[in-house]
Amino acid sequence: MRIKLFVMTVISFMAVIQACPAAALEAGTLRFAIVFPGGPSAGGEGQKMIGQFLDHLAGKAGLSRKMIEGRYFTDTAQAARYVSEGKGAYVLGPTSFFLANRSALKLKPLALMSIDGKDSGCYYVVVKKGKYDVLAALKGKVLSGNVLYEDARFLDSVVFGGRLSCAKYFNCKPTLRPLSALRQLGEGKIDAVILNEMQYASLSKMRMSDDIMAVYISEPVPTLGLMAAESPAAAKVEGRVLDAAEAMCGLDEGRDVCRNFGIQRFVRTDAGRLNEVIARYK
Repeated sequence: MRIKLFVMTVISFMAVIQACPAAALEAGTLRFAIVFPGGPSAGGEGQKMIGQFLDHLAGKAGLSRKMIEGRYFTDTAQAARYVSEGKGAYVLGPTSFFLANRSALKLKPLALMSIDGKDSGCYYVVVKKGKYDVLAALKGKVLSGNVLYEDARFLDSVVFGGRLSCAKYFNCKPTLRPLSALRQLGEGKIDAVILNEMQYASLSKMRMSDDIMAVYISEPVPTLGLMAAESPAAAKVEGRVLDAAEAMCGLDEGRDVCRNFGIQRFVRTDAGRLNEVIARYK
């Protein structure tokens, strides 16, 4: 997933709320944390794009530039700190971030991502056909993927259903380049790769797909995309933020970006939709 497209998704989403009245945000700084564990570094280009957009947003909304800000994180601890230090915050990030920080940051789920008509997805451990047939055969073997940068408890309790401790069971080799890991798998340099739903679906576009098979498929996990750190400042604009999320993939400025990620739309949700996965995480 290229960082430019990722940042464009954020920009397209936030552009819809640029008409928020100034009074709605005057209670304090409203922060947007974009969290992508194991994702690419934003670099100068990504940060510049976010900064330019926020300048535009503040001007259109009649706000002091200091009233609204946004940052991109690949490190979840840094993201959590950023959210906790703000007066109001929204997070665009994965379900694992929500589960790990739900209580400490008072996170409220707002919208799921619908991908190929589904608002949940599985995790897959894939191997080269003919080398391994079952998950048990991978004990002590090399497992790679950027999914390994997600919360350890989430991996153990949700992805692997409490059956094993990922870090102890496998020889884990996290990578920022899942496509490279799949190539190494095909070349026999590593034993297995763990993929999320979107990554697994993209296998069908790769020449090596016929030589790869899944030896483990997790229970479905809701694909949370948008959440809020509950506060008076965030609550004042929650309705507009949700409207923005729902509308984004239908707008000219957001449609192509959503298509590039395979996202059809954002779907409003509530805490009840996450109850099962919360129980699994505990």
